[in-house]
Amino acid sequence: MKWSETHHLAATNNSKAKATMSAVDAFSPEEAQLFAEKMFRRRCEGWGDETQALDEVSGWCGMSPRSFKRLMKGEFKDFGLRSYRRVRGAFLDFNLRLIHQLQNEVKAVEEAHGHAPVADIAAKLEALEAEARAAKARVKTYPKPANQR
Repeated sequence: MKWSETHHLAATNNSKAKATMSAVDAFSPEEAQLFAEKMFRRRCEGWGDETQALDEVSGWCGMSPRSFKRLMKGEFKDFGLRSYRRVRGAFLDFNLRLIHQLQNEVKAVEEAHGHAPVADIAAKLEALEAEARAAKARVKTYPKPANQR
């Protein structure tokens, strides 16, 4: 069940149940691990770049390189909602940067060959950017767990 479906179901209950329901499916340490691995693999340019990539990506997530590496290996002891938000937010920021790079490449093609060859790609990139921004806004509005209120 996706976060939006859980959130919709929880809207019919009281606010305490709403916070519990949406946090249960929206938060997953395994999903954060997947996000961390993907960001690291995409950022790492080669064998000699691993340390620099680890430092950079862990900084995006507000984690130490050691903690980030443990997250990638699945060795998390107490991975909370706050950490999940940071990792997911960093993942969405990273994807937004990739989208902007693609948009710049499409603009270069537009300037060289006109708008027609890449018009559909430009429109899809704009829609993808809007979707990523909406997902980022949802990360900021996840309900706080009861122990953080």
